Amino acid sequence: MTSDQIPAFVAIGVLAAASLVLWAVVTPRLLRDALLPYEPRWRVPWGAAAGLSVLFFVALSIAAAAAVTSVTADTPVETATPQQFLERSGQAVLIHFVFIGIMAAMIHATVGGGLRDFGLPTSGTRLAGDIRLGLGVFLAAYAPCTVLNLGLSTLTGNEEIHPTLEQLLATPDWRTLLGAWLMAGLVAPFFEEFLHRLLLQGWLEKLEDHALGWRITRRPRCVGVENADADEDEESNEPSDDDAPMPTRGELVSFGGLGHGWAPIFISSLVFAFAHTNQGPVQLPLFLLAIMLGWVYHRTHRIVPCVVAHMAFNTASLLLFVLSEWVGR
Repeated sequence: MTSDQIPAFVAIGVLAAASLVLWAVVTPRLLRDALLPYEPRWRVPWGAAAGLSVLFFVALSIAAAAAVTSVTADTPVETATPQQFLERSGQAVLIHFVFIGIMAAMIHATVGGGLRDFGLPTSGTRLAGDIRLGLGVFLAAYAPCTVLNLGLSTLTGNEEIHPTLEQLLATPDWRTLLGAWLMAGLVAPFFEEFLHRLLLQGWLEKLEDHALGWRITRRPRCVGVENADADEDEESNEPSDDDAPMPTRGELVSFGGLGHGWAPIFISSLVFAFAHTNQGPVQLPLFLLAIMLGWVYHRTHRIVPCVVAHMAFNTASLLLFVLSEWVGR
C-alpha cells in the first residue's frame, strides 16, 4: 500500500466498521425474525414469459462476455476517449430505461398490474422509508461482500476487472467517471433489479405459492393504479380463490427443505451471479449481495429498497476504486 492509497483504505475501513456495528445491532432481531415484518401481497400478474425472458437476457449477457473475452485475448480492444465513453454511456442509459418502460407497459397492457405489483411505493412516506431501508441494506452488505471479494481475489490471484474499471484506469477523467457511474451506479441497479428481483423472483414466488397451496385469504387493496393512493393497510372484501384455512408462512417448507420464499431467493440470486461472469472473482460476493436483496424483496415486496441498496453498493465501490487508483496521478 502506497501513501496515495491510504485515503481509500481508510474509507473502506470506516464503511466496513459501520457495517459490522450494524450487524451487531440487528442480528438479535434477525434471529427472532423480528427485523423486517413480512408483507404478503397478491401474486404477480405476469407468468412464465416474463420470468423466462430474464434467463434469455442472462444467456445473452454470458455469450456477449465470452465473445468479448475471446476477441480481447488476441487483440486488445481500443480504449475510448472520455467523451466517447460518456456518450456511449448516455446512449446505454436511454436504451435500458426505454426497455424497462416498454416491458412494464407490455405487462400492464396484457395481464394488468399496478403500483404494488411492480413493487413501487404508494406514498411519499413509503418512498422515504424504502430509501432508508435500502441504505441500511447497503451498509449491512458492505462488510461481508467486501471481505469475501478480497479473500477470493487473494486466493485465486485473479486480477481480472470489469471493462468499465479498465476504462477508468486508462482514461482518468471526470467524463469517464460520470459515464462509469451512469452505467454501474444508475443503469445496472434499475435494470438488474427489474429483471432479477421483480420479474424473475416475483414469478418464482408465484410458482412456489401455487406448488405449496399457499394463498393470501384476501386480495390487498391498491392492486390497480386507480387505487394506488388508498390506505395500504386496508383490505377489500373480495373473497379469495380458496377460503380453506392455510398454514402460516413459517410452517411451509419449500423445495429442497428450504423455508417459504427461500427457493425463489436462491434461484434468482444464482441467476444474478451467473450474469456477471466477465467481472473477475465476484460471482460469490454478488451472490451474497443478491441473497440479501432477495430477502428484502421477499419481506417487503417492494423494489425501491433493492434498487437503492444496489445503487449505493455500486457507487461506493466505484468511488473507492477511483480514490485508490486516481489519487497521486
